[in-house]
Amino acid sequence: MREPEGPPALSAVGAAWIARRGRRVVTLVSIATLLAMSTWFAASFVLVQLRPALRLEAWQEALVTVAVQLGFALGALLVSAAGLADRVRERHLFALCAGGAAAANLTALVTRDPALVVASRFLVGFLLAGVYPAALAIVGTWVRPRSRGWALGLVIGALTLGSALPHLVAAAAPLDWRAVLVTTSVLTAVGAALALATGRDGPWRPERRSFSLREVVRVLADRKVRLVILAYLGHMWELYAMWAAIGAFFAWRLHRQDDQAIASMLAFCVIGVGAIGCVAGGWLAARRGSAAAAGASLVVSGACALALALSGTWPTWLVVAAAALYGFSVIADSAQFSALIVAAAPPAYMGTALAFQLSAGFALSAVSVLLTPWLVAFLGWSGFFLVLALGPVAALLALRALRSLR
Repeated sequence: MREPEGPPALSAVGAAWIARRGRRVVTLVSIATLLAMSTWFAASFVLVQLRPALRLEAWQEALVTVAVQLGFALGALLVSAAGLADRVRERHLFALCAGGAAAANLTALVTRDPALVVASRFLVGFLLAGVYPAALAIVGTWVRPRSRGWALGLVIGALTLGSALPHLVAAAAPLDWRAVLVTTSVLTAVGAALALATGRDGPWRPERRSFSLREVVRVLADRKVRLVILAYLGHMWELYAMWAAIGAFFAWRLHRQDDQAIASMLAFCVIGVGAIGCVAGGWLAARRGSAAAAGASLVVSGACALALALSGTWPTWLVVAAAALYGFSVIADSAQFSALIVAAAPPAYMGTALAFQLSAGFALSAVSVLLTPWLVAFLGWSGFFLVLALGPVAALLALRALRSLR
């Protein structure tokens, strides 16, 4: 079944109104996503202060960070399996999940039990899994199918900035961990309100396909699909581990505790510049194709990981430049893997392929984030970045095999 192209007949005035309303909706959704995703790394970025307050051990610190990824992976699977996008209005789903994440983010304020804090971080990730697809669905109803590339890039760019926002909050003022958690929860609640402000659905509603575990085997029987998923896994192996660790890396690099605010600001810039990378990736994909855009991004991100692994004697400004290029490239290919899986999967199983790819990717990212403190402890920062570089290498090999099939 083909995706509907909207109302069969529109006057020039009606088409212009829809275009203006669509731009307004894309702007609102992008801002709402930016604010809502600020709870993603909120606790991870204040772990230095949380550690003595909650008396966390090393393995518990890792769980505080990785629980969000695990929650998101399970949430993405269940959102698709339950068909929530079909049962709940997209803006209502966004607002409900963002509001719940804002509340769960505050758990550390009322308990000192590490187990409850880890559970609350899992719940934050679980709920944010409803925010991301709802944001894309809202945009999808207001933007023509052939024009969705730029809108998708804006939303993913906003998601990237939102993930970096706690770093900015921590660097902007000498706030303690309580203030950071409260501020990011308030921002997420505002994002929920903005999602509701988008109003009714637009005229272009994409075809809905529900997730089915029985169809996963059929999807994975296609070698093209398997190769795209393998490439995506390589991308996810490095992405969130890099995001989660870059603040600690800068704090180590700057050596002094009083440079923590500078380290947080640098981490915000490194992650935030990925928003520009998302737009650049979409621009390149429109001209060279998604596979070429993803491949170029992987080459650059892998090279940057290797550069940071060898940066021990480099001046700080050069390390920051390499890290900024890493932040730019590490997320630039994210949207392209969605495009690749849509192109590779049989149309009847497109929803299943997308849901499985998303869930598998975030599950693997949870593993890489969980391993991060041990890798840094046993291999040092050089060894850590070398291990991250394995992700883009594996992804490039999968894309090369995919090109040979074509």
